[in-house]
Amino acid sequence: IPGYGTYEFFQEYEAEVIDRTRSSLLRFKIEPEEKESKLALLYQNPKFHKNPPKMRYIAGNVGTVTSKLDKIVALTLKMCKGHFQNLCNKSREFSGIRYCFDVQTSTEVKAMFESASGLAGSISINDFSTLYTLFDHDHLLSNITWLLGRLSKNSGMYHVRVGHDKAWWVRGDSEGDVYSVAELIEMTDYLVRNTYIKAFGSIFRQNRGIIMGGKSSGWLSDCSLMVDEYRYVDSKVKSGLTDEAKILEFFRRYRDDCTSLNVQNFLEIAGQIYPPSLSLTQENDNDKGADVLDMNVEIKDGLIRTKVYCKADAFPFRVVTMPFLESNLDKGVCYRVFYGQVVRFQRLCTYREDFELRTRHLLDLLCERGYKVSLLGRQFCRAVDKYISDFQQWELPTDVRGWFRQIAS
Repeated sequence: IPGYGTYEFFQEYEAEVIDRTRSSLLRFKIEPEEKESKLALLYQNPKFHKNPPKMRYIAGNVGTVTSKLDKIVALTLKMCKGHFQNLCNKSREFSGIRYCFDVQTSTEVKAMFESASGLAGSISINDFSTLYTLFDHDHLLSNITWLLGRLSKNSGMYHVRVGHDKAWWVRGDSEGDVYSVAELIEMTDYLVRNTYIKAFGSIFRQNRGIIMGGKSSGWLSDCSLMVDEYRYVDSKVKSGLTDEAKILEFFRRYRDDCTSLNVQNFLEIAGQIYPPSLSLTQENDNDKGADVLDMNVEIKDGLIRTKVYCKADAFPFRVVTMPFLESNLDKGVCYRVFYGQVVRFQRLCTYREDFELRTRHLLDLLCERGYKVSLLGRQFCRAVDKYISDFQQWELPTDVRGWFRQIAS
């Protein structure tokens, strides 16, 4: 299996690994169901947006022997991430320096572009291409341990209660599924270091990286990278090097995708922020333009223009997207998909003409599938009416329905 030592052949039968794991999980008060007596399977998916196409390997950690542990760790880290972001935001209020760069949506990246309007000189897009396969376990777990310790001290509590869909800080004598910080660190350690997969008829143990396809995968990587970023900025501030800390003002990271403006030596800085086991690759050749998440970005005279970008547009074949009216979905749901896309297009496009072009492209696709233009027009008008304050960034026609007819014609 490719992965630079990520996976190690393990000379045990699946049943033996499962039995040993089940026994180990009992100390965490976790007992997998009988249907979960299996290991994750390794899948291979092509990345057609790359030229030449590459492969992505994903271990589907759903319904496996560690799934319940995976869920507990995921809910705990989700809570920790929100708590840590709040702390970082408080620090920014006092110092004026950004400590948190993690974002959840592309609109947050677009907001950064808007705040840099008139100041943009260059853009750099970098990707952790090996985030889930080469992450050093010791570094990852050290960061999670630091984070849990810092947050428990801030909350004044040292236990976490895990419910069905969320976790929160509690006193140790609380009812329900309650774990101490020490237990949660041990549980995270066990999950990370005891990931097994099935591939090619054999069992492999993951010695580096984070299992993909699990509930905790994204939270583990996000929390660890956030700690790295915080510590870097904090060290600069404490050393009196505030100018170096402020260089990252126009930097955002969405999972493994990094976007920065006006940072000519970002890869050099990243080498100081992140562990040696993680390497960033430059994704854009032109520092005046790039594809960022679901946006295409262009810089001209310091101004940034964004419009919708879809990877599938570059595929050498037609990709089937958007629901068919003949499917088992309610027709109302199908039409409301158009409503949602209209809102998304507006949020991603700087100029009205780019919004109109993308909307027309989607209209053509849906009309080919038998959608009624009149019903699509109704959804368009509802979207504009609901988010009129957002649409008013452009000069709009007074007749919204007439505007839709103009786009559709």
